[in-house]
Amino acid sequence: MLIDVPVILLLLLGLYKGYKRGLIVAVFSMAAIIAGLVIAFKTFEWVAVWLQTQTTLSGQWMSFVAFLMVLAIVMVVVHFLANLLQQTIELLWMGLLNKLLGMVLYVFLYVSIGAIIMYYAAKVHVLSNTVIQTSKCYPYIQKNVPILLHKAGMVIPFLEQSIHQLRTI
Repeated sequence: MLIDVPVILLLLLGLYKGYKRGLIVAVFSMAAIIAGLVIAFKTFEWVAVWLQTQTTLSGQWMSFVAFLMVLAIVMVVVHFLANLLQQTIELLWMGLLNKLLGMVLYVFLYVSIGAIIMYYAAKVHVLSNTVIQTSKCYPYIQKNVPILLHKAGMVIPFLEQSIHQLRTI
């Protein structure tokens, strides 16, 4: 249930955001995720070392927190740029197709991000075995996240090596 409710909420959030924001911002959101993953995979170890000197977090959490922190910062910056472009493009294309395609892409993005976070949270034992075993969604997450990450590695080749590093967590 602890996994299933967030997955359902991410699905609903994706539908809402896609309808509200449309395809243009959804495409830039996907670009933000890709750029965020690229930068996060390349820098999370350095950020983890820096965080260790600045906080009292344990080593078990450090890489996970550093990765999420870098990903979030990059996504915020790219999202800001997407909003500027969206405002310009809204003058030209505000149709239902933009909103529907935005919904599809946002659902994919939000559920994928949530699934990846839950997948690695389970790997570093942030989620208990009881939570994982009672989840209706986690078997799909466990099956599909490695496939998703492999496909991402095919699109962005260096991600495969970075993903391999995360698997050792």
